[in-house]
Amino acid sequence: RLARCGDEALRQRITVAFCDYRDAATTFGCEATPFDRILSCEMIEAVGHAFLPGYFAAIDQCLKPGGTAALQVIAVPDERYASYLRGSDFVRKHVFPGSSLVCLDAVKRALPGDSAGGATIQPLYLDAKATTSLGISYARTLAAWRRRFESKIDRVTSLGFDDAFQRKWRYYLEYCEAGFATKHIDVYQIRLVKTDQDKVKAA
Repeated sequence: RLARCGDEALRQRITVAFCDYRDAATTFGCEATPFDRILSCEMIEAVGHAFLPGYFAAIDQCLKPGGTAALQVIAVPDERYASYLRGSDFVRKHVFPGSSLVCLDAVKRALPGDSAGGATIQPLYLDAKATTSLGISYARTLAAWRRRFESKIDRVTSLGFDDAFQRKWRYYLEYCEAGFATKHIDVYQIRLVKTDQDKVKAA
Protein backbone atom coordinates (compact mmCIF):
# COMPACT_ATOMS: atom_id res chain seq x y z
CA ARG A 1 0.00 0.00 0.00
CA LEU A 2 2.85 2.39 0.76
CA ALA A 3 4.11 1.81 -2.77
CA ARG A 4 1.13 3.85 -3.99
CA CYS A 5 2.62 6.90 -2.32
CA GLY A 6 5.05 8.36 -4.86
CA ASP A 7 6.80 10.63 -2.37
CA GLU A 8 9.75 8.70 -0.92
CA ALA A 9 10.24 11.22 1.90
CA LEU A 10 6.60 10.87 2.88
CA ARG A 11 6.79 7.06 2.77
CA GLN A 12 9.56 7.21 5.34
CA ARG A 13 7.18 8.96 7.74
CA ILE A 14 4.35 6.42 7.39
CA THR A 15 3.90 3.28 9.47
CA VAL A 16 1.19 0.77 8.61
CA ALA A 17 0.23 -1.57 11.45
CA PHE A 18 -2.53 -4.16 11.70
CA CYS A 19 -3.67 -4.17 15.32
CA ASP A 20 -6.69 -4.12 17.59
CA TYR A 21 -7.67 -0.54 18.45
CA ARG A 22 -7.39 -1.46 22.14
CA ASP A 23 -3.69 -2.17 21.59
CA ALA A 24 -2.96 0.98 19.58
CA ALA A 25 -1.44 2.95 22.47
CA THR A 26 1.03 0.15 23.18
CA THR A 27 1.72 -0.60 19.51
CA PHE A 28 2.61 3.02 18.74
CA GLY A 29 4.25 3.88 22.08
CA CYS A 30 1.70 6.58 22.86
CA GLU A 31 2.56 6.78 26.57
CA ALA A 32 5.86 8.39 25.58
CA THR A 33 4.93 9.98 22.25
CA PRO A 34 1.15 10.44 21.87
CA PHE A 35 -0.41 11.68 18.64
CA ASP A 36 -1.43 15.27 17.91
CA ARG A 37 -4.28 14.08 15.66
CA ILE A 38 -6.28 10.89 15.16
CA LEU A 39 -8.69 9.94 12.37
CA SER A 40 -11.28 7.16 12.67
CA CYS A 41 -13.49 6.83 9.59
CA GLU A 42 -16.62 4.67 9.96
CA MET A 43 -14.93 2.18 12.26
CA ILE A 44 -17.11 2.85 15.28
CA GLU A 45 -19.97 0.90 13.66
CA ALA A 46 -17.94 -2.29 14.21
CA VAL A 47 -17.31 -1.61 17.91
CA GLY A 48 -20.72 -2.27 19.48
CA HIS A 49 -22.65 -0.30 22.08
CA ALA A 50 -21.22 -2.12 25.11
CA PHE A 51 -17.65 -1.42 23.98
CA LEU A 52 -17.97 2.28 23.19
CA PRO A 53 -16.32 3.41 26.46
CA GLY A 54 -13.29 1.25 25.66
CA TYR A 55 -13.13 2.63 22.14
CA PHE A 56 -13.05 6.23 23.35
CA ALA A 57 -10.62 5.33 26.14
CA ALA A 58 -8.28 3.97 23.45
CA ILE A 59 -8.50 7.26 21.53
CA ASP A 60 -7.87 9.17 24.75
CA GLN A 61 -4.77 7.06 25.48
CA CYS A 62 -3.33 7.78 22.04
CA LEU A 63 -3.87 11.58 22.09
CA LYS A 64 -1.61 14.21 23.60
CA PRO A 65 -3.23 16.89 25.81
CA GLY A 66 -4.81 19.47 23.52
CA GLY A 67 -4.90 16.97 20.65
CA THR A 68 -7.94 16.29 18.51
CA ALA A 69 -9.63 13.26 16.96
CA ALA A 70 -11.78 13.42 13.84
CA LEU A 71 -14.44 10.72 13.46
CA GLN A 72 -16.87 9.90 10.70
CA VAL A 73 -19.80 7.95 12.12
CA ILE A 74 -23.07 6.58 10.78
CA ALA A 75 -25.77 7.23 13.34
CA VAL A 76 -29.44 6.94 14.14
CA PRO A 77 -31.43 9.75 15.81
CA ASP A 78 -31.07 9.86 19.61
CA GLU A 79 -34.77 9.17 20.14
CA ARG A 80 -34.65 5.98 18.07
CA TYR A 81 -31.43 4.54 19.52
CA ALA A 82 -32.95 2.34 22.24
CA SER A 83 -35.34 0.64 19.84
CA TYR A 84 -32.54 0.29 17.27
CA LEU A 85 -30.39 -1.61 19.78
CA ARG A 86 -33.25 -3.99 20.58
CA GLY A 87 -33.94 -4.90 16.95
CA SER A 88 -32.26 -5.81 13.70
CA ASP A 89 -32.52 -4.74 10.06
CA PHE A 90 -31.49 -5.65 6.54
CA VAL A 91 -27.96 -4.29 6.84
CA ARG A 92 -27.20 -6.04 10.13
CA LYS A 93 -28.58 -9.32 8.83
CA HIS A 94 -27.29 -9.41 5.25
CA VAL A 95 -24.43 -6.93 4.80
CA PHE A 96 -22.60 -6.15 8.04
CA PRO A 97 -23.41 -8.87 10.61
CA GLY A 98 -22.50 -7.77 14.12
CA SER A 99 -22.40 -4.08 13.25
CA SER A 100 -24.13 -1.45 15.35
CA LEU A 101 -24.72 2.22 14.59
CA VAL A 102 -24.42 4.85 17.31
CA CYS A 103 -26.24 8.06 18.12
CA LEU A 104 -24.64 11.35 19.15
CA ASP A 105 -25.97 11.08 22.69
CA ALA A 106 -24.40 7.60 23.06
CA VAL A 107 -21.09 9.07 21.89
CA LYS A 108 -21.24 11.80 24.54
CA ARG A 109 -22.17 9.36 27.31
CA ALA A 110 -19.38 6.94 26.38
CA LEU A 111 -16.60 9.54 26.53
CA PRO A 112 -14.20 9.06 29.46
CA GLY A 113 -14.80 11.16 32.57
CA ASP A 114 -12.62 12.19 35.49
CA SER A 115 -13.07 13.93 38.82
CA ALA A 116 -10.65 16.35 40.41
CA GLY A 117 -11.09 18.81 43.23
CA GLY A 118 -14.80 18.09 43.43
CA ALA A 119 -15.37 19.27 39.86
CA THR A 120 -15.82 17.02 36.88
CA ILE A 121 -13.18 17.36 34.20
CA GLN A 122 -13.91 15.60 30.92
CA PRO A 123 -10.60 14.37 29.48
CA LEU A 124 -12.12 13.93 26.01
CA TYR A 125 -15.07 16.02 24.90
CA LEU A 126 -17.20 16.45 21.79
CA ASP A 127 -16.83 19.81 20.06
CA ALA A 128 -20.48 20.38 19.17
CA LYS A 129 -19.64 23.35 16.91
CA ALA A 130 -17.52 21.05 14.72
CA THR A 131 -20.25 18.41 14.23
CA THR A 132 -21.36 18.24 10.60
CA SER A 133 -24.19 16.20 9.07
CA LEU A 134 -23.43 14.71 5.65
CA GLY A 135 -26.49 12.48 5.32
CA ILE A 136 -28.03 14.21 2.31
CA SER A 137 -24.68 14.16 0.50
CA TYR A 138 -24.35 10.47 1.36
CA ALA A 139 -27.74 9.81 -0.24
CA ARG A 140 -26.48 11.38 -3.47
CA THR A 141 -23.29 9.31 -3.21
CA LEU A 142 -25.28 6.10 -2.87
CA ALA A 143 -27.37 7.05 -5.89
CA ALA A 144 -24.15 7.51 -7.88
CA TRP A 145 -22.84 4.13 -6.67
CA ARG A 146 -26.10 2.49 -7.73
CA ARG A 147 -25.92 4.03 -11.23
CA ARG A 148 -22.32 2.86 -11.62
CA PHE A 149 -23.26 -0.61 -10.42
CA GLU A 150 -26.04 -0.81 -13.01
CA SER A 151 -23.77 0.49 -15.77
CA LYS A 152 -21.28 -2.31 -15.04
CA ILE A 153 -23.82 -5.07 -14.46
CA ASP A 154 -22.38 -7.23 -17.26
CA ARG A 155 -18.98 -7.00 -15.63
CA VAL A 156 -20.50 -7.89 -12.25
CA THR A 157 -22.10 -10.98 -13.79
CA SER A 158 -18.85 -12.01 -15.47
CA LEU A 159 -17.14 -11.94 -12.08
CA GLY A 160 -19.53 -14.64 -10.88
CA PHE A 161 -22.03 -12.57 -8.90
CA ASP A 162 -25.43 -14.13 -9.57
CA ASP A 163 -28.87 -12.59 -9.82
CA ALA A 164 -29.58 -13.13 -6.12
CA PHE A 165 -26.46 -11.16 -5.16
CA GLN A 166 -27.23 -8.42 -7.65
CA ARG A 167 -30.76 -7.96 -6.34
CA LYS A 168 -29.50 -7.91 -2.75
CA TRP A 169 -26.78 -5.35 -3.55
CA ARG A 170 -29.22 -3.19 -5.49
CA TYR A 171 -31.65 -3.25 -2.57
CA TYR A 172 -28.83 -2.44 -0.12
CA LEU A 173 -27.82 0.67 -2.08
CA GLU A 174 -31.42 1.87 -2.46
CA TYR A 175 -32.24 1.04 1.17
CA CYS A 176 -29.34 3.14 2.44
CA GLU A 177 -29.99 5.97 -0.01
CA ALA A 178 -33.57 6.25 1.23
CA GLY A 179 -32.42 6.08 4.85
CA PHE A 180 -30.03 9.00 4.49
CA ALA A 181 -32.39 11.02 2.29
CA THR A 182 -35.18 10.81 4.90
CA LYS A 183 -32.88 11.26 7.93
CA HIS A 184 -33.81 7.81 9.21
CA ILE A 185 -30.04 7.47 9.54
CA ASP A 186 -27.32 10.07 9.18
CA VAL A 187 -23.57 10.32 8.81
CA TYR A 188 -21.65 12.82 10.90
CA GLN A 189 -18.15 14.16 10.99
CA ILE A 190 -17.37 14.97 14.62
CA ARG A 191 -14.39 16.39 16.44
CA LEU A 192 -13.17 15.24 19.84
CA VAL A 193 -10.74 17.36 21.84
CA LYS A 194 -8.49 16.07 24.62
CA THR A 195 -8.43 18.43 27.58
CA ASP A 196 -5.06 19.62 28.79
CA GLN A 197 -5.57 18.60 32.43
CA ASP A 198 -2.61 20.59 33.75
CA LYS A 199 -3.94 23.82 32.29
CA VAL A 200 -7.44 23.18 33.64
CA LYS A 201 -6.24 22.37 37.16
CA ALA A 202 -3.87 25.36 37.17
CA ALA A 203 -6.79 27.61 36.26
